[in-house]
Amino acid sequence: MPYGDPDPEDPMELAALELPGSVEDTREMARCFAEEFARMGWTLSRILKLFHTPFYVGPHRALLALGESAVRDLVAEAVFVHGVRRERPYDSPEPQPAGMQADDEPPAGPCERNV
Repeated sequence: MPYGDPDPEDPMELAALELPGSVEDTREMARCFAEEFARMGWTLSRILKLFHTPFYVGPHRALLALGESAVRDLVAEAVFVHGVRRERPYDSPEPQPAGMQADDEPPAGPCERNV
């Protein structure tokens, strides 16, 4: 096989497939997304922005399937339970990106960064 072409007999080759799921499965998936980002210290508005961004397919599909109010409730619960906390190893102030005020929300994902 030429370099870079997939080998059909390779057992480690990634294969994606879509599995059917119920509304409860989708709700649990959305809860896991919300909890994961809440544990990383993201705010409610930043997590909701992630659900509204089509770049993040899983959370965005959950938003489309469950609706805005259900997702907002799940995210609010996750932020309430896990809290919004930021930990820094030093007492120095957190650096702000150029053009950003201290109260502004950071971008929701890699596609929105101005690098």
